[in-house]
Amino acid sequence: MDIYKETGKRLKEIRTKSNITQERLAELSGISSNFISQIERGRNKCSLETIHKLAIALNTPVTNLINFKSAPVNSKDKYQKQIELLLKNLNDNDKNLVMEITKDVYGKLKKRK
Repeated sequence: MDIYKETGKRLKEIRTKSNITQERLAELSGISSNFISQIERGRNKCSLETIHKLAIALNTPVTNLINFKSAPVNSKDKYQKQIELLLKNLNDNDKNLVMEITKDVYGKLKKRK
């Protein structure tokens, strides 16, 4: 994923939903409309300072410009979430049993290496 292209897509999406032209956004942000166009097309990389100025001009949090729907999931987070879901409805005794089994399996796997 190219974060600059994704940022450009989000910028254009938010700008058009707000019924703001590139020219008007340029006036509000102090960034040239040509540069805004390049950002939206993913042809130019922008700094955090630029993203901040654009967010202020669009009256939106910076996170709206950089929150990508298709962001990759960290494998650690993926496994942690799966484990949390599995343990969620267990009582403490069952959770302890799962923990003991997990430790036992972990120890055996560690010895194999």
